[in-house]
Amino acid sequence: MYDIPEIDLEQYHQKAVEAIAAKFTTAIDVVAAYPVFEDVIPKAITIELDGFTPGDPPDTGTEQFHAELRFVAYVVIPFTEPHHKRLARQLGARLAGFLHGERFGCPGAGPARVIGGNPDEFSMPGKTGRAGTTEEYEVFRVEWSLEAYLGPSVWIDDGSAHAHRSVDHQQRGGGADHMSGMHPGEIDRRLSNTVLIGTVSHVEGKRYKVTAGNITTDWLRYGGTRAGALRMWSPLTVGEQVVVLSPSGDLAQGVIVASIESNAFPSPGSDGQTINVIFPDGSTLDFGGGTLSFETGAAVKIKAASIEMEAGSISIKGPVDQSGGDITAETDVVGGGISLKTHTHGGVQSGGSATAGPT
Repeated sequence: MYDIPEIDLEQYHQKAVEAIAAKFTTAIDVVAAYPVFEDVIPKAITIELDGFTPGDPPDTGTEQFHAELRFVAYVVIPFTEPHHKRLARQLGARLAGFLHGERFGCPGAGPARVIGGNPDEFSMPGKTGRAGTTEEYEVFRVEWSLEAYLGPSVWIDDGSAHAHRSVDHQQRGGGADHMSGMHPGEIDRRLSNTVLIGTVSHVEGKRYKVTAGNITTDWLRYGGTRAGALRMWSPLTVGEQVVVLSPSGDLAQGVIVASIESNAFPSPGSDGQTINVIFPDGSTLDFGGGTLSFETGAAVKIKAASIEMEAGSISIKGPVDQSGGDITAETDVVGGGISLKTHTHGGVQSGGSATAGPT
């Protein structure tokens, strides 16, 4: 797939507000985009799109507008707060550290690059300070920029191995070769997504979503162990650490190819000699040191046309219930020390009396 995701600015604003609110929940009363306060302004952080310029290079080969978006956040602290000047600057510095590198989980958004921060002459829509001034509030401005692509791509994913230009684009005859015109930042993003290590966050049948940092994939397939004439299926679980392989760095084509032990699900063994399996219900299968062991609290069922066992000795502990056929033995059967083949009976006499028990 060759398309570059178009940024959803409404989603970016919403996710940025939610992330900042979660981070500063104890320090700030309100986080909002383009708010209008009709009364006293509380401790607040407001964000807005401040402008944009063409990105470099402007031609992405997709006929999308490659833009450098500029956002600004205002940290607003009322003068009634103790040490309001210091508090505004401290929160501004914290906000800058939080914003840098953030994508807010928004497809098409490049990582935020903090441009700077400084005290600001600020006018809040719908509310100003005394006599129309800003003297009632200490305001600190934090600016950041990010790369994004505006407008739909002319490349279409038709489910085949390669994407192709839209009919409209072909008729216009426009667009340079996509890969040669792709911005280095987009190439870097795709390379970083080629192999992704994360944890399973959602399970729906045989489909999974994987979360890695601020990225959560769409539904992915799990490659499993074998999928030919021999087929094996072992479902993944929420919290399991996995490796996602994505051709061309396109997570929409990603496949989960492996599982990695983690603190949440450590390895069942570590001696390097024994094969260990732990099942979800706690049952275990171990092979090592010349012993194959299977322990479970569940029922074990075996159904076959015939079963042949050969061993130096076979030991069964517990009651045995046999039905549906005879038990045959080529050699002797001994029960309680008494041979089935060679035992004798005492108290024998002619007539209709029964013999005594075997000896």
